[in-house]
Amino acid sequence: MPFVPRKNSTISTSYYNELGEPESYKEAMAALGMLQSKPKESADPNNLKDTWKYLYRSGITARDIDTLSVIHVAGTKGKSSACAICESILHSFGCKTGFFSSPHFISVTERYHINGRPITEKYFSKVFWKLYNTLDKYKEHAADLPTYFKFLTILGLHIFFDSNVDVAIIETGVGGLYDSTNIVRNVQTIGITSIGLDHSDVLGKSFEEVAAHKAGIIKPNANVFLAPVDYRVYDIFNAQAHERNANLFIIPDMSEYAFKKIPKQLSSRDQLQNINSSLGIQLAYDWLRRYRSNKLKNFKSGIVLDTSPEVVKGIESCRWPGMSHIVQVGNKTVYLNGADNINSLRTCIDWFKNLTDSSNKYRCLVFNPMPNTDVKVALLAIGNNINLEMALFVPDIHYHNKERHLDCEHTWQSSTLQIDMAEACSKFWSKISNMPPMKVKHFTSVLDAFLYLDKFYPDVEFDILVTGSMSVIGATRRALDRYRILII
Repeated sequence: MPFVPRKNSTISTSYYNELGEPESYKEAMAALGMLQSKPKESADPNNLKDTWKYLYRSGITARDIDTLSVIHVAGTKGKSSACAICESILHSFGCKTGFFSSPHFISVTERYHINGRPITEKYFSKVFWKLYNTLDKYKEHAADLPTYFKFLTILGLHIFFDSNVDVAIIETGVGGLYDSTNIVRNVQTIGITSIGLDHSDVLGKSFEEVAAHKAGIIKPNANVFLAPVDYRVYDIFNAQAHERNANLFIIPDMSEYAFKKIPKQLSSRDQLQNINSSLGIQLAYDWLRRYRSNKLKNFKSGIVLDTSPEVVKGIESCRWPGMSHIVQVGNKTVYLNGADNINSLRTCIDWFKNLTDSSNKYRCLVFNPMPNTDVKVALLAIGNNINLEMALFVPDIHYHNKERHLDCEHTWQSSTLQIDMAEACSKFWSKISNMPPMKVKHFTSVLDAFLYLDKFYPDVEFDILVTGSMSVIGATRRALDRYRILII
């Protein structure tokens, strides 16, 4: 059943401004931005306690939470892709799906999918202001509001109840053990993607420390599907699964599946995407076996290698723009692949090289540094592995004279700081490369970088890798929309 506020619930029915008009999406983004903080709270044991406090205050109880069937996914690389594939497969089987992901590339509405489609800005504004006004009304002091990700998590739960979904596919934000999403309890299907060193200042500086946080989402008696990992990391997950009486399975390679028709996307995807696809398949099958057994034929608990037309349809219809995403714009082939840690960046480098090694086009880098990552290490990894003709460094601002978009997740990084970081990257690249000054530049927006190529290299065909922060992927997609208009 959809969530209905209890009698005497604190949920407000008013989400209007002082003039009695509905609050706008733009105002919602401004209010949401005020809740932002750096991610250290995700390592704080009190994070879950605070999430429960605001959840109760919003009108959702533990009993309500237990009525929501959840597939929970943690990991370092590929969470969103695996979840998106799982969602698409379940939807192809006729299930009503909800999906909460992070981060977003362009609009915060991308974080919330119902039946494979992001919610609208209008609907987001409606549910946002209902929740925000309730929490604001009942706060005990001026700072008594949930932080950014905690608020978005609670909002997602309201959306899923309101939409009456059959299953909610929920991706962790940072880590898992103390992540705000770990308040969910009706979780019998759990996914763990590839593990790397991410958010080291929060989760720890070793693979084992990071794995311990990710393993924190394992629930009693659940089936846990794990991407291939180092044996030391496997031991962490195996111990946690044993302690919780959960069943741990290593997902199969895509070559092991009995496809009658291989989804066309799989042949062109990199190894990481194949891993994510395999995980998505296993998560979908496990949930269907538990809750929609009539849709499957004699599938037992554990790894399933048989496939169905619904699985093929789900994989082929899955779209996740911004990750392993290729766009053709004029004489430029743009390869978009966000990489928020060094391990993801190395995977991105391999993906780009595999697709462009036989190309005769000029190879150009467009880069924006990732938060909480050693930028020099990242640039050295790129420079030592890709033969580039040009390197352009940008802030996550889509076009000139525009502030960073209100939907941007890291507003605690000012536009000025972003531009200064682009300049610093440019200077460092000049030191480590032999490129002439004309081919190493920094800009005040992404659009300016593309216009620079048009002005000085109008007849050159480019393969352009856009990588680094997730926010620059969104800024590039916005910039390319405007660029297409300017070059017509």
